[in-house]
Amino acid sequence: VERIGRTADYPFSYALQRVLDGDYAGALIWGFAIDPDDTAVGQLTRSLPVVALDHKVGHSDTDLVRFDHERAGYELASHLIKQGCRRIGITGMLDTLETTIARIQGVMIACFENGLQPNPEDFQFISTSGDTSAKVGGLHNLLRQGNRPDGMVLSLIHI
Repeated sequence: VERIGRTADYPFSYALQRVLDGDYAGALIWGFAIDPDDTAVGQLTRSLPVVALDHKVGHSDTDLVRFDHERAGYELASHLIKQGCRRIGITGMLDTLETTIARIQGVMIACFENGLQPNPEDFQFISTSGDTSAKVGGLHNLLRQGNRPDGMVLSLIHI
């Protein structure tokens, strides 16, 4: 077992090539690359068994293991509500991944089930897919207000 990580100096394509060049029996990929090289990913999936964690890797044909993100958002918001929070906001990255939408949905369902009405003004996302820097002005303004959320959920940030 070896972790071949991805950083700014070690891009996803390089990690894929290392696995292709190595003597591996399989690969577990928890990838955050929005648009990976389909040729390299295809070559990898034809060469050895690949399991993707959380979401598919590009257009590749892999086995897929998913988390229950809706349940995670629900449990997090429920915990905040049990701690006395009555106004729960969300921040982090907003994208079109099913996992992100499921986390937000879980938070909102927990609020609704507990008689709370989420306030769209309390949803202050600071990045979207592909952003290279966080835009925190809206969140900063929200948190400086006297009338601000008493609990915040941080959705995935990957910048």
